[in-house]
Amino acid sequence: MDLLSASEDGVQSLITMLAKDNTDYGLQINKKKTKVMVFKRDMVQINPIIVVGSKQLETVSKFVYLGTLLASNNDCTPEIKQRIILASQTVRMLKSLWASSELTTKTKLHLMTSCVFSRLLYAAETWTLKVADKHRLLAFEMLQANSENQQRLQRYSSVVSNIARRELHVVRTHKVMQNGR
Repeated sequence: MDLLSASEDGVQSLITMLAKDNTDYGLQINKKKTKVMVFKRDMVQINPIIVVGSKQLETVSKFVYLGTLLASNNDCTPEIKQRIILASQTVRMLKSLWASSELTTKTKLHLMTSCVFSRLLYAAETWTLKVADKHRLLAFEMLQANSENQQRLQRYSSVVSNIARRELHVVRTHKVMQNGR
């Protein structure tokens, strides 16, 4: 569950209301699992004091939420690196399928798109891409393409490039809509 507010007092108020409503139903907030994170634009360190009952909640700078690494400084580079590692693992797990002569190139491309690139680009629409991040993603694409033979390489690169361009376009469009530019 997310509780969002622009102020420390707002978060404390939300936590207090949640704790009260929970007790009405015989529930309680797990104080060990509940974390507080402040998203910031500048590098000023903010440590809010949010309490449940008499226990202060831990303030963190990184947190995994729904499988995505969130950082208080909004840096997506660690998440992108992790996504590349996960996609690489998926490629290795499917190694026997890539070598199979029973599967067509078209089927292998569908597997690459559905299994590998879905894992690579999970939550990509939320990323703020830096030039270095774009290079990492393109390098991953090229590495996967170089593992295929030359005849497959041209078809594969074309399909993967189109997918990557579409995903990057979604990310850019999302950022433009957010920033109003």
